Amino acid sequence: MQTAIIEANNIVKDFEISRQGLQRKSMRALNDVSFKLHKGRALAIVGESGSGKSTVAKIVAKMHKANAGQVLFNQRDINEFKGRKAELEYRSNVQMVFQDPFGSLNPVHTIFHHVARPLLLHNKFSKHELRDKVEFILEQVGLNPASETAQKYPHQLSGGQRQRVNIARNLAVGAQVMLADEPTSMLDVSIRLGILNLMEEMKSEQDLAMMYITHDIATARYLAEDIGVMYVGHMLEWGDTDEVIHHPQHPYTQLLVSAVPNPEQSIHGGTLAEERGEIPLWTPHSRGCPFAGRCKHVSEQCRQQLPPVVALSERHFVRCFLHS
Repeated sequence: MQTAIIEANNIVKDFEISRQGLQRKSMRALNDVSFKLHKGRALAIVGESGSGKSTVAKIVAKMHKANAGQVLFNQRDINEFKGRKAELEYRSNVQMVFQDPFGSLNPVHTIFHHVARPLLLHNKFSKHELRDKVEFILEQVGLNPASETAQKYPHQLSGGQRQRVNIARNLAVGAQVMLADEPTSMLDVSIRLGILNLMEEMKSEQDLAMMYITHDIATARYLAEDIGVMYVGHMLEWGDTDEVIHHPQHPYTQLLVSAVPNPEQSIHGGTLAEERGEIPLWTPHSRGCPFAGRCKHVSEQCRQQLPPVVALSERHFVRCFLHS
């Protein structure tokens, strides 16, 4: 496989949640997280709310800075991109698509403005070339007729159309990496597939590296070749999407897969009740496996030590003492 365009190694991120006098209390949002993004492939990051999925993307996008670990872009530490010119260079290559398509757009500006502005900001085109280029990009993302769409305002578009505008802005600056943070979760079910198909086309035709953040394993399998399962800031299982989903080895992955609706299964036949429990608040002083409080296979070792990474195959890894 080709060299990764984005490589994250042992990322740690803490957030301060309270301060009492000289004492500060922190939560650990990410703990020892590593992954790679390759051109023409998608990595799906799945897990429950609060698992750290969005924090991963925001660190790659330089919206947050990791407390420890390293993120490389084309084998260069992203912290080396300093100053306006270097920051613009990095941000033109690494772009985010946010969950709320309306909140990502300025309601007082036209669609033309939203797509043209990054072209001007990154000096991609002169002003007299803008009109044709903006309309070309809108056509690429299926917003036809492009000339009419360009003159509209965000409130005049549907949720799916607004999300296509956000994707168009990524195309406008020639992004090599797309970080999509639950891009379909606020859209009607009937139009989600269209957005996923558009992302699939961009991944293959534009040779994009893609991170797809979701809580939906079904869409993760549809779009992504690789998958990482996160829980309370920890990557618990990762590898080839089909292998992980069809042969889940971590109890948490098994729980997620069993929660996917199956019309052939009795609604009373699940085992979710056996594994309910409080999601822990992880801190820099926490110990053990974060899933220990909900795991039916838990041992004292699980409560005291974070399991090591175990390679089950060349394309399947897990953190669990059941396999170490």
